Amino acid sequence: MLFGILSIAQLLRVIKHLEVMVAGHAIPVSFSAIACVVLAGLSLWL
Repeated sequence: MLFGILSIAQLLRVIKHLEVMVAGHAIPVSFSAIACVVLAGLSLWL
C-alpha cells in the first residue's frame, strides 16, 4: 500500500510539473516518471 501511495504522489508531480529542489539543484520530472513506474510495479508485486 505504501508503494502505491508513493507512486500516486510521483504521478501527481509529473502531471502538475512540480519543481523539487535538493541542495539547490532542481530534480528533473523524468526521474519522477521513472519512480512512478518502479513504485507501481513494486505495489503490484508486493
